[in-house]
Amino acid sequence: MNLNYNDARALLDRAVEEKGADYVYPEGERENWGGRENLCSYYTKRGGEVVPSCIIGHVVDYLGLRKKFLAKREQYEGGPGTSILRTLGVPLTAKAEALLDEVQTQQDEGRPWGDAVDYADVIEDTTDDEVYR
Repeated sequence: MNLNYNDARALLDRAVEEKGADYVYPEGERENWGGRENLCSYYTKRGGEVVPSCIIGHVVDYLGLRKKFLAKREQYEGGPGTSILRTLGVPLTAKAEALLDEVQTQQDEGRPWGDAVDYADVIEDTTDDEVYR
């Protein structure tokens, strides 16, 4: 699946709807991977089950890439979400990449998910949403 801005926004909105606009990523779900201190973990164990954790982890999950991600989890955890999506075979437009990167940054700085998505939604109209990279 190619991911343009509208697709990325819809997946982020789905995560916000699922967790709630006021949901703040909990410090307790951050894990260290390969000696890297992460600002978030894409997946975490909850009740004995591995589930998406941060907002980009939810996007990965909605795209049906959980199994592929978990097969190389140690390699992916701690890396930028958009780079991981590309490595998992998801081409992104520049506008989708800018949106996802900013949402991840806002989440990592402690903003509620609804605010993070709304804040990131002010992506310049001149950002290309046609060319996939």
